[in-house]
Amino acid sequence: MALIFSNKIGVVRRFIDQSFVRFCRAGCLILAVAGLTGCALNLFQQQPNLQNRALQTPAVQSAPTSLTEQAAHTLKLAETSVKEARQTHTLWSSAVQQLGRAQQAAKIFDSNATILHAQDVINICIRSTAQAKSPPVPW
Repeated sequence: MALIFSNKIGVVRRFIDQSFVRFCRAGCLILAVAGLTGCALNLFQQQPNLQNRALQTPAVQSAPTSLTEQAAHTLKLAETSVKEARQTHTLWSSAVQQLGRAQQAAKIFDSNATILHAQDVINICIRSTAQAKSPPVPW
């Protein structure tokens, strides 16, 4: 009786293993066909006309000649924040580095970078002052 039961388990296991292998093969085949179909569709799409592309290119934009008002104002605030932090002896070196980056961006009239770096300077100065005012952490 035990021999018959073990044979049935073996048959069931082989059937499950074979079914799993067939399922994996079918899945791989479906993925391969789908991938090749996608590649084939990309190959047969209409290629852009390169002769007309030259006519569609935008004109060269001239470099900006001045900072925006917001960038200039933010840079002034950042410089003021650094001066105040230096006077209260709470200036972090990272604020000085970011101020240098903001000033470099201002020299080439990059308003977006100037605003970004100047805001970082202001935030760093605020954090350094807040740290100096907070009580020490007891150990």
